[in-house]
Amino acid sequence: MRDYVDKLKELARRSGSNWCWGFDSCPLPGGLVASIDGYSLEESLLPWMTLEDWGWKAVVAAAMDVVASGGKPVQVMYSVGVKSFEDALKVASGVGLASRWMGVRVGKSDVNRSVGGEGWIDVAVVGEAPKPIPRYGVRPGHLIVQVGYLGFGAVARLALEGALKPSQMPREVLDYTRRPKPPVTLGPSLSHCRVSAASDNSDGWSVTLYTLAVESGVKIEIDKMEVPKYIVKTLEPLTRKVQQLLLESWEDYNLAVAGDPGSVECLLKECRLQGIPCTIVGRALEGEPSIYYKGVKVEAEGWTSI
Repeated sequence: MRDYVDKLKELARRSGSNWCWGFDSCPLPGGLVASIDGYSLEESLLPWMTLEDWGWKAVVAAAMDVVASGGKPVQVMYSVGVKSFEDALKVASGVGLASRWMGVRVGKSDVNRSVGGEGWIDVAVVGEAPKPIPRYGVRPGHLIVQVGYLGFGAVARLALEGALKPSQMPREVLDYTRRPKPPVTLGPSLSHCRVSAASDNSDGWSVTLYTLAVESGVKIEIDKMEVPKYIVKTLEPLTRKVQQLLLESWEDYNLAVAGDPGSVECLLKECRLQGIPCTIVGRALEGEPSIYYKGVKVEAEGWTSI
């Protein structure tokens, strides 16, 4: 996994974007942050999703990077490549619905014809964040907070692998994976509470935690994961690797947040006010960058496609 982080750093260096490495979204002048995220249709359209759903998911995914940096999303822009204009209209509807749900504007939109492939979408989100929160701020003694739930991606993965039919999936999982509704309002609260580091889980929970550990130079130990009971009930009859699947669960769009006890206490209060599930799940310690779950070292695995 360290290899994967190094590859991403080299990608940033080659492109010249390494100046804003260390943040889920890039700090800009004037108290702004911006992020961009992309999907290929072949890799990201789940069997129970429509193109409208796909547009929605792409917007929310990019927005959560802004939230993780302590930002309030304010504008979305996107570029899409599909086979027909009718398909482009379906994606545009999803982009518009998600943006209105978040209370943000859609700015520039761009459409292309996808030749030789199923399609793709890139979404950029701009947000307001006077003091952007990095990924590299975790220090020994900091507490680790899981914001939101884990496990939706784990169930979706089993469905994609053929171990679970969509008809066997809990309605809550189908609804969330179609049109995720993560805590997009929480960014300003992260800043207000002065948390030290945060990152969005789109590529896998253990990958998210490991990235924080590597960039901060700390060891992270967690002793619990917050997972809805209906997800555990779905996974347990199908596999003995429930813990592993949950640690690898991707596209949950929950957050890993780190801070001292005072900032964490503030964050938990903010979460209660907004009705967002937030739980202290571990701590950061001195040591080689690594992840431990209930005392056992964990290999960082997830949706790492390059």
